[in-house]
Amino acid sequence: MGHIPEEKQKNGKAQAVVVRLSPTSSLNLVPENNREVEPDAVADISTTSSVAPDGGWGWLVVFACFMVHLLTDGVVYSYGFFQKEYVRQFEVTQHAASWVASLLVGTTFCAGPLSSFLIKKLGWTATTIVGTLLASGCLFATAYARSLALVYVTGGVGTGLGFGLIYLTAIDSVSKYFDKNRTLATGIGVCGSGFGTVVYGPLIGYLLVVFGDYRWVMLVLSGIILVCIVLGFVFKPLKQQPPNATIGNKPSQEGDLKKEEKSKLKLALLRDPVLLIYMFSNFFTNVGYNVPYVFMEKLAEQHGMSQAPTLLIVIGVANVVGRAGIGWGANKPWVDRLLVYNSCLLVCGIATALSPFCANFPLMAIYAAVFGFTTGGFVTLTSVCLADLVERDRFTDSLGLVLAALGAGSFAGLPFAGFLIDHFVVADVAFHAAGVTLAISGSMLYVIPWLVRRRNGGSSEAEINTVV
Repeated sequence: MGHIPEEKQKNGKAQAVVVRLSPTSSLNLVPENNREVEPDAVADISTTSSVAPDGGWGWLVVFACFMVHLLTDGVVYSYGFFQKEYVRQFEVTQHAASWVASLLVGTTFCAGPLSSFLIKKLGWTATTIVGTLLASGCLFATAYARSLALVYVTGGVGTGLGFGLIYLTAIDSVSKYFDKNRTLATGIGVCGSGFGTVVYGPLIGYLLVVFGDYRWVMLVLSGIILVCIVLGFVFKPLKQQPPNATIGNKPSQEGDLKKEEKSKLKLALLRDPVLLIYMFSNFFTNVGYNVPYVFMEKLAEQHGMSQAPTLLIVIGVANVVGRAGIGWGANKPWVDRLLVYNSCLLVCGIATALSPFCANFPLMAIYAAVFGFTTGGFVTLTSVCLADLVERDRFTDSLGLVLAALGAGSFAGLPFAGFLIDHFVVADVAFHAAGVTLAISGSMLYVIPWLVRRRNGGSSEAEINTVV
């Protein structure tokens, strides 16, 4: 949703807050950073009493998030280089080899709920360290795997699980450190993915030529990922009141939420139609999103082009521009972030569906730029739009669910694309299908404003007076 305007009285406790009701407005009528607590209010604030500083150390957190995305997503988005190596080394089909990248990406996202649990129990730093050691160890093991089935476990599931723990920690910390500047901060943080594509593509291509064996490249990547341990120490916890502390003077037994009440709140997330639509949209997004990264080289070679690594660089540069530019623009109060998000998905889908008709390098480079820019836009806004739709203290759980939906889409997308390529020999149909799913993902989100108006009785805004 868009920026939430507000108006406060300067001389008294009473305040009138005009908010754009989110689909979860029954839970979150007043934005977290403007919410006043009534004297007799009592709540469990074990994870919600911190205040976003919107700066200071938060900018170091953004830098750490940037580097995390550069180091991890750089590996993920360059996995197309290993696709051909797996086909050659293990003498398997495109469909069989594509399961490695599918398991890697899918497990990364499906690790969301586990990462959310560990963040609450261990904190950001410890979760990052655990994820880093797991990912690095599994990449190391992949170098010695002698069967594709073992690569599925190490290079796919194990590495993906480690990346998932690191990924959600970085996103969650930025979202908690920033409120007013959350879109800008998130945009800068996730720009690391684009830089990772630019850096890792040529690097992995060069290392494959130098070493002549992808196993040595895996060992190098295993060492590089260990840098995330250092970055984990930047994710310092925000100052907050002790767990289960009470606000006001009510006895704790009156204020502590019962376990069954907490369970009902969690189930309420899955009953929210807007969150469900958002999850289904993200599922369709990842069915098609990873196809160009893994099979761009196949499509380029099919048209007689040898500049596939250059196309990945174009995608990476455009991705950085999209993340930074749209992240900056969407932070403006007059910008409808959800509309921008939907539009990026729709344009990306149409361009991807038409990409097989790009019969020469200039046209393919234009497609690569459009794909990189639009994906940079909607990836930047995924967590930001989600934060607009749910309570701040429910954000981590909601993000875990959305990441799980993204993971499910990843499990389905790449193997299906590999099957289409094996069946039709050419990559055209795979790109057509990927484009259609991306377009569906963007189109289905246009119903969200209608659901909001329906919930609000035909009005998109409501006047809420909170007297403290």
